[in-house]
Amino acid sequence: MDTLLISEFARHSGVSVHTLRHWHEVGLLTPAEVDLVSGYRRYHADQLGPARLISSLRQADVSVLLIRQILQAAHRDELKDAFQLLVHQARTRVQRQTAMIQAFTMLLEHLDQVPAPLPSRWMAELPPLPVSRLSVAFVGISGGIGRTPSAISTAAMLSRVVASIARKPPLRSHG
Repeated sequence: MDTLLISEFARHSGVSVHTLRHWHEVGLLTPAEVDLVSGYRRYHADQLGPARLISSLRQADVSVLLIRQILQAAHRDELKDAFQLLVHQARTRVQRQTAMIQAFTMLLEHLDQVPAPLPSRWMAELPPLPVSRLSVAFVGISGGIGRTPSAISTAAMLSRVVASIARKPPLRSHG
């Protein structure tokens, strides 16, 4: 069977050469051949399907460990279990994101009652925000996109913040 150079395989699979090398290092996709002298990796065309599956799963934030289990599954029931876990995880993420959207929306609605420019005490009246537990992608902040661990704690925290703000009368300007 003919083999493809890593660059050719990358082009056909839609996966970067760097990513293919990483997948080889972590044991997700082993090349069909590795030249012992040059280190060049070569792949069979029938490895395109697994490469595309791995790529799709990684884009969905599926762990390397679970992808490895999916690729090594020997029985249909093992695959079904893995994909049922993925469905559960995806539903949980959607619920967390929905809770965060609701909390942010409530906060936005409250901000309509706050004068512009914001009075300095606006920030002083907010309880401390546990930023280390915030799980929102911050886009447009110097340094690009960052993430931190727990979306559900963020939604719960924002719900508490919004609830405490809602109990206070709207801020008025003193000018």
